[in-house]
Amino acid sequence: MFTNYYEILGVQKNSTPEEIKNAFRKLAKKYHPDVNSEPSANEKFKKIYMAYEILKDPMKRSEYDSIFESHYKNESNKYEEDFFNDTNSWIKQAQINFEKYIGLDLDYFLKVTLDQIAYSTLKLLRLSASVLLFIFSLLLTVTTLLCLFNVYFHFVNSSLNIMNVLVFFIFSSIHFGVILLTRKVIIKYKNNYLRDA
Repeated sequence: MFTNYYEILGVQKNSTPEEIKNAFRKLAKKYHPDVNSEPSANEKFKKIYMAYEILKDPMKRSEYDSIFESHYKNESNKYEEDFFNDTNSWIKQAQINFEKYIGLDLDYFLKVTLDQIAYSTLKLLRLSASVLLFIFSLLLTVTTLLCLFNVYFHFVNSSLNIMNVLVFFIFSSIHFGVILLTRKVIIKYKNNYLRDA
């Protein structure tokens, strides 16, 4: 059965690469799991992604267009068998990519698929951010402990003032906020990337 990828994306056969990209972006924002929880949306989104995978690549699109023309001239058997043999690997790779990327939130999904950011690079960037936040959290832990010792020292020497307590609470609050942020980033990294490492 011939699949009309142009129809799936809602574009014309003579659409430019930019028009195909824009159509995919628009449909992704409508059917991505982040924004559409309908049971049929995931399957619809998968078809949209598969169409985009074929039509965004000039070589694949050129071969697909040959089949497209023959199909609508009632010569559908002329190329279809070879085409489907050749494109099995494309389709399988598109399915692998879809399963890998579908766990990403909408923004990152669009960056990976539209802006050509390598998935491994994005994964590394998120890991680096997690590590930096963790290191910053450790530094804040040391600073908070120093502030605590400072408060204790002034308390023991009966020289405690409001400024010592205020500094301690400021650093403690920042520290607590960074811990929560680090935890959130690490959990998001784990959920999005480690499952297919």
